[in-house]
Amino acid sequence: MITISEAASLLRNHDKILLLAHIHPDGDTLGSCFALCHALQDIGKRARVKCWHDIPPVYGYMFDGLVEDDFEPEYVVTVDVADLPLLGGGAEVYGGRIDLCIDHHAKSRVIAENNYVRADAAACAEIIYDIIDRIGTPLTPVIAACLYTGIATDTGCFRFSNTTAYTHAVTAKLMELDYDFSEINRLMFDSKTPQRIALEATVLNNMEYCLDGRCAVSVITLDELHETGAVEADLDGINALPRTVKGVVIGITVRETSKGVYKVSVRTFAPYDATEICSLFGGGGHIRAGGCTVKAESAETARDMLVKAAGELLEKTK
Repeated sequence: MITISEAASLLRNHDKILLLAHIHPDGDTLGSCFALCHALQDIGKRARVKCWHDIPPVYGYMFDGLVEDDFEPEYVVTVDVADLPLLGGGAEVYGGRIDLCIDHHAKSRVIAENNYVRADAAACAEIIYDIIDRIGTPLTPVIAACLYTGIATDTGCFRFSNTTAYTHAVTAKLMELDYDFSEINRLMFDSKTPQRIALEATVLNNMEYCLDGRCAVSVITLDELHETGAVEADLDGINALPRTVKGVVIGITVRETSKGVYKVSVRTFAPYDATEICSLFGGGGHIRAGGCTVKAESAETARDMLVKAAGELLEKTK
């Protein structure tokens, strides 16, 4: 594991830098990637961001002033990517040539020439803020907007338990720049498409309570997802709904992605570790938010497997 100063030095000393975001991109992976891309371009580096899924239009402001550059990368960096499969198609292309991994997942599994992982960071954007400071690039409004997005989305607008005093200190610095952070909050948290509302209704209607009401599970089939008309951008944040129910300490969403394959999200409250459930199925994440993929004959079977794992965690952690 290298130091943050060494990570900054590596970025200063290389050019033609490709920054890789994870698939199903969220505000943190995109905010972190684009903030760093702007900072590198500002000191004369050739840099670009690549994601193997479409970037939702709501993040369009992150492109402001960015030079679109196409080049054969000489230095490849993963940002907020916890495991190689999360690169999607990029895993096959770049899996064996990742030069630097920047991440805040405690169980980061990306194999790179150099890794800088700080699990105490509320968001990867916090780490990128520190790296940019050490690179020596001045903060600009667009860099601040990108970083603010990453921090705000990964902390649930500063409501989640991963929020720290340092999170607020960094955010205070970012809010000194001339951009509309209140509009970012509106876009991220208070603006929903009709399709998203229909999706939320489906999640709530399908919710089941188990383990004496301490666990809530919602299963969404492909047919139901298609009925709502929801697209990938509408899914962001949907996984938090089961945990919002009073008395629930483990919230699980199970979304069918193809026949027999289910994308799972687990959200927990202290003292329960979401990754203890997800790791049983080859996944990972953070202590309060994890994910995995489950293969099962039916949605009911997948649900039962996860409820069993949740029950074991409840019994184990007392």
